[in-house]
Amino acid sequence: MRYIAIFIDPVKSCNLKCKMCYFSDDKKRPKPTTPIDINNIDKYKTLFKRAAKLQIGCGAEPTIYKHLAELIQKGKEYGIPYIEITTNG
Repeated sequence: MRYIAIFIDPVKSCNLKCKMCYFSDDKKRPKPTTPIDINNIDKYKTLFKRAAKLQIGCGAEPTIYKHLAELIQKGKEYGIPYIEITTNG
C-alpha cells in the first residue's frame, strides 16, 4: 500500500514578484539554493516506490526547473499514481 505524499520544490525561486507573496519581499524571500540534481533522484527510490502522491511546487515556481519533465517521468517510472504541479500560472 502507498501512504506517503512527497511535496517538493525543485527550485527555490520564482519568475514573478506578486505583492502578496514572500518572493517579492527582500526580507522574507528564501535564499536561492542549488536546484535539485535530477541525477540524485534515484537515491530517494525507497520513498518514490511507496508514494501515493508527488506534489511538485509548494511555494516556489516549478516550471522554471529545467528538469521538470524528467522529474515527472521519474514519478511515473516509480508508479506514483498522483502527480500534481502547482504553478503561478
